[in-house]
Amino acid sequence: MRRTYFYVTAICFIVCLLFSCANKEKVLVKNYSDDFKIIDSPNKPLQLLEQQPYLSFGKIEQPFFPDSMKVEQNLISQITAYNSAMLHGDIKTCMGYFYPDALNYCKKYYAGLSDIEVFEEMMKDMSDQLQEMITVCEARGIEVSIVVPNLVRKVQYGNDVIIVYNTTTNFCSEYVYTYNKEMGHDIGVSKNGGVNWSFFTENEDTPTILKMHYPQEVVNKIMGYSF
Repeated sequence: MRRTYFYVTAICFIVCLLFSCANKEKVLVKNYSDDFKIIDSPNKPLQLLEQQPYLSFGKIEQPFFPDSMKVEQNLISQITAYNSAMLHGDIKTCMGYFYPDALNYCKKYYAGLSDIEVFEEMMKDMSDQLQEMITVCEARGIEVSIVVPNLVRKVQYGNDVIIVYNTTTNFCSEYVYTYNKEMGHDIGVSKNGGVNWSFFTENEDTPTILKMHYPQEVVNKIMGYSF
C-alpha cells in the first residue's frame, strides 16, 4: 500500500512539474536599431547653440513601421496621442494612457486622494512648465513637439508586450530646426498583444513598479540588465 502511495505521489509530482514547465511563459526579447532620422535645419546659426548647448540642429522624425509591424504602429500612434495631450494640458486623456501600476505606486505619496487627484498632483508641475515653455515658444514662432526618435527594446511575456523607447523634443520655426539632444527613456506596456498601450517614464522607481506585475526575469529583460 505504501509503495502504491509512493508511486502515485511521484507520478503526480512529475505530472505537475511537466505541466508547470509546459505552461511557463517564455520571455522573448528584440533589440531595435539605434538609428533615427534627422531632417536638416534650413539654417544653422552657431550663436544659438552657444546660448543653448543642450540643443542640436535638425528635426527628429518619428520612425515609420510597415503593416507587418502592427504592434509598433499602434505604439507610435498612441504615444503621439499621449504626448499631444500632455503638451495641451489634457490631464484626463493623459491619465487614460498612464500605466496603472505606476499610478498605484505613486498613490502612497498622496494619502486620501482619488486616482484622478493623484494624477493631477503628479502632472501639475510638469504641465505648468510645459505650458509656460509653449507660450514663450509660440510667441517667437517656434512649434514644440514631443517625439520618439527610436525604439530601444521589446520584451514579450505571454500576451504582454513591453517596449522601451527614447523621447526628445523638437523646437522648430521656419528659420531653424532644433531638438533636445538629451533624450529621455520611457516604457510602453500592452496587456493585449500590442493593441492598447499605457506609458510611464523610466526612473529609479521603474524596477519596483514593474515587479508589481512581472517576475524578476522579465524586469531584468525590460531594464536591459546583463549578468
